[in-house]
Amino acid sequence: EATIAAAKKYIDIPTDQIEFELYEGYADSNPDPDRIATTQLKEDAVAFGYTDDYDIDALYNTAIYEQALADVIAADPDNGTYQALSEHFAQAD
Repeated sequence: EATIAAAKKYIDIPTDQIEFELYEGYADSNPDPDRIATTQLKEDAVAFGYTDDYDIDALYNTAIYEQALADVIAADPDNGTYQALSEHFAQAD
């Protein structure tokens, strides 16, 4: 309910639509910074001429996410969602 209320403050659409988008839609909401996918997106944007090339590694820091993930896993080591996020991070960073 708190998530719905927070979204409702910024998105003026019916509550049932917000619930669908957050919990039943086809999107995968994952907080992982996903260095590999982000780097590929940057490279594609450069290739399309959307932006000049730049060193993304100088701007990319996953340490905060890595520490936050470690903290929630330490607090709840049997949580399957946290374990899945950890596996994804190990593959995507």
